[in-house]
Amino acid sequence: MNRITKKIGVSLFVLATVLSFASCDNKLEQELPTSPEVKIGKLENGLTYYIKQNRRPKNEIQMNLVVNAGSVLEDDDQRGFAHFCEHMAFNGTENFPDKEMIDYFESIGSKFGEKINAYTSFDETVYELSIPAGKEEYIDKGLLAVRDWASAVSDTDKEIDAERGVIHEEFRTRYDVNGRLLNKSLPYLFHNSKYAERHVIGTYEIIDYGKPDALRRYRKDWYRPDLQAVIVVGDFNIREMEQKVKSVFSEIPKQEAPKEKPAIEIPGHAETLVAHCTDEELNSSSVVIYYKHPFTPVKTVGDFRTDLIQNLYTSMLTDRLLQAADDEERIAPFFTASAGYSQFIGEKNMYILRASVKEDRVTEAIASLLEENKRALSHGFTKAEFERTKKKFISRAGKAFRERNTRESKNYVEDYIRNFTLAQLPVIDPKINYDLTKELLEDISLKEIKETGQMLNTRENRVVIINAPEKDKDSLPDENTVLQVFDEMEEKELEAYSEGLNLEELLPEEPTPGKVIREQNVEGVEDLIEWEMSNGARVFIKPTNYKNDQIYFGAYSPGGYSVYDDADYISASFAPDIISYVGIGDFSPVDLGKALSGKMVQVRLGCGDYSEGLGGNSTVEDFETMLKIAHLYFTAPRESKPRYEALLEKINLQLKNKYLDPNVVWNDTVSKIMASYHPRVSPVTVERVNQELDYDKVYKIYRERFSNAGDFSFFFAGSLNPETVKPLVEKYIGGLPGNNTKKETWTDRDISPPKGKVEHTMHLAKEQRSIVRILFPDTEMDYSQKNKLVSRIMCDALSNALMENIREKQGGVYSIRAYPYFSPYPTDNLSVSIQFVCDPVRVEELKKLVFDEIQRIKKEGVTPEDLASILNQIEHDDETSRETNDYWMKLVQEYLVYRLDFKEFPNLIPTLKQVTNDDIKNMATEIFEINTYKNFNLMPEK
Repeated sequence: MNRITKKIGVSLFVLATVLSFASCDNKLEQELPTSPEVKIGKLENGLTYYIKQNRRPKNEIQMNLVVNAGSVLEDDDQRGFAHFCEHMAFNGTENFPDKEMIDYFESIGSKFGEKINAYTSFDETVYELSIPAGKEEYIDKGLLAVRDWASAVSDTDKEIDAERGVIHEEFRTRYDVNGRLLNKSLPYLFHNSKYAERHVIGTYEIIDYGKPDALRRYRKDWYRPDLQAVIVVGDFNIREMEQKVKSVFSEIPKQEAPKEKPAIEIPGHAETLVAHCTDEELNSSSVVIYYKHPFTPVKTVGDFRTDLIQNLYTSMLTDRLLQAADDEERIAPFFTASAGYSQFIGEKNMYILRASVKEDRVTEAIASLLEENKRALSHGFTKAEFERTKKKFISRAGKAFRERNTRESKNYVEDYIRNFTLAQLPVIDPKINYDLTKELLEDISLKEIKETGQMLNTRENRVVIINAPEKDKDSLPDENTVLQVFDEMEEKELEAYSEGLNLEELLPEEPTPGKVIREQNVEGVEDLIEWEMSNGARVFIKPTNYKNDQIYFGAYSPGGYSVYDDADYISASFAPDIISYVGIGDFSPVDLGKALSGKMVQVRLGCGDYSEGLGGNSTVEDFETMLKIAHLYFTAPRESKPRYEALLEKINLQLKNKYLDPNVVWNDTVSKIMASYHPRVSPVTVERVNQELDYDKVYKIYRERFSNAGDFSFFFAGSLNPETVKPLVEKYIGGLPGNNTKKETWTDRDISPPKGKVEHTMHLAKEQRSIVRILFPDTEMDYSQKNKLVSRIMCDALSNALMENIREKQGGVYSIRAYPYFSPYPTDNLSVSIQFVCDPVRVEELKKLVFDEIQRIKKEGVTPEDLASILNQIEHDDETSRETNDYWMKLVQEYLVYRLDFKEFPNLIPTLKQVTNDDIKNMATEIFEINTYKNFNLMPEK
């Protein structure tokens, strides 16, 4: 089918569907139609496939295997083996023995961890492979790899035993404060359910000593065609791809007498369960209230409507909770709060209320959550709230519709995974989704939304999770106190919600426009235009067609906090956070959100030691709104002492408790040492903030940073027409105060690492885990395209060697990489860092292996095979990523920060081809100076 015929066919399908909806007597019972653009089929062996042609990104194909089985199906002797099976898929299959799968796909440009990966959850396991679409061989090998994942993983005793250490170290890496809190909460969330006993990572006992036959039994039971789906999305001919999929995957035999897949229940409970999850390393408190409900898939128009009403309720309640947190007179007991309703795990949906709690105010926070919840149950929502929220929903669905032809393949893959797995989400054409959303929103009443809230709030199947620092456990409300709060709230009479006057006009006065006084095409980058404004600002415009309804925005000016003396550093560094928290113009952040209802726009501050700026994005329609907000950030930072004090309370609480986390203590210490104890890098503490942070100084500094638009470069990329946006740019950017004579730069504050070698160890960790960080800092080196490429190749090659020898052969780590980092401050320099988590008793052994690999790359460089493989990966990454607006935004900012010539840009691929092994050895010799490295170790408490 040619492209024009296909488009006509899809349009007729959408039209026919809309007409059938319109004429259906009982529309709510009608099933939602599946988009015709995806080919869904089922083979005789039971395997399901999804095939979708898509050219975003071009020349790339994504292939996935989805297994409708996860850790909850494990037997007692298999705990952790669902995840273990996932690991084994990369350690040898029928067609790719040993590590040949990774070696082959990396050689054609698909990097392990980025383009080849997998994950395991309670209910499913998903394998991911992205390959270049350039050759039939790549496609055939890709399908063969997915077929092997489905049915032909080797699972030899030798490879299983070799992988135990890697997974043990993954367990060690993930078992931090968040992992411990999760383990404590599972028995409450999954009360009396097998889910509570099937944490995905498993147990050390099974990982280290579980029998290989038990792992193979898991794969035999659950890796079978009737529980599997193959997803292929990308740049190919759909008819040819379907034939290939049928040919390759029909070879998998249908399993005779398959084991029945049990439905794992999460039983109900009449009582409200209360969990106190405390941890010595946790430095903040939170409360989450869960209401468990049966899971209902969205299959019909009626289901779609019900889901829409539930989302309306939680969205409007979230807005009220944020308003409560934003209230400058009635100070809330939480910093932020929200509500939500969605599928949680298995056959359960969850209605959730959550809050980040202020110190010693857990009971009040629970009461406040329940109070706003009760107010909505008793009185419902206002018409103004409803109208704002409808605008948001329609805007979101409209954007998805307008960008339907420029969606990236990974987004389609996510849709198909959710369709096949327990979520069973429908695959709806964006046009139908948009039309249904608009139509159904007109028919939904405030009464229905209120009744939905009453349905979501139940007395049974409730769970309250209180997370708090261990030191605060004696002051937490006990179970009886929490239950009493629920009882009291049921009896409490509340007034209906009311809100103040809503402001809508962002700018009270229109700015006087400036003019574009010079225009040029930037040589070296296709379609990049530069305008010089009458106020001195530089504006770069890059029109693209990668997204139909997306515009990215950035602004950059050198200077940052570096231009202020040490005594003013705290006020300068906190200024962006304070302005963001307090607001702009007449708008607090919540009020601004109300004013922007129905608009898809975001603008944020981005300031640092050496620069200040803005970033943001919008739809085409909301481009002017984005410029208005940017204009306000320059000209009208909002002042509010109550909001300032509220943020200060939050900052002080975070700082007061931050050293409960040993990682924070360690990182602060590393920063001090690496800055040679410069006063600007002294740890930020409550005492320092109270002494040095000054309200008036914050606003003075902020206004100075954004007082001269003539010192800024602005850049835009996306679906914009330069001539159409020029008047708006002249008005909102050209109309900013500024001149071309006061150009500023950053100030060198003489912050540099100590001379010579550093070995530093701290014994702080609560668990038997160590973090090792090895740094080679600040080697002076010109930032050029070639040096950047050589540093990446060098570090990629070193990372591959470290993973092969320390992870795969020694089982010593789960992950280890070398990261290059260029900086222009104070002069162009390159640093390399290496970090890993490991068993404390193996620190010195593994460090020695790291330095062995460093010495090898200095002496031998990279093998021709490794070099060719890494070059292919970089070239493929560049080819796929350059068709995104992100790519061009980063490029323009990078060239501005490093003062590069845009003419160099087109030489990327030729420069890549010029890199030799001698270049890598020379850079490694220069960077990896053995007498100047800095090694920092975080070890367990003695």
